[in-house]
Amino acid sequence: MEKLRVFSVKIPEKVYKELILRVPEGERSNFVRDAIMEKLEKTPKPDKILELENRVSRVESELS
Repeated sequence: MEKLRVFSVKIPEKVYKELILRVPEGERSNFVRDAIMEKLEKTPKPDKILELENRVSRVESELS
């Protein structure tokens, strides 16, 4: 099993109240963890962005 880390975040009161209403007390940690993982999956990795920037630069050079 992976080592877990604890961190805290500040969220708007409105978001907190919505979380309390929608997610049962025992499931909130998993809910937040899953939401973070889902967002990370959709966010490109920095090395991938650099690779794409290099490819675009190469194509621009070839076209000019």
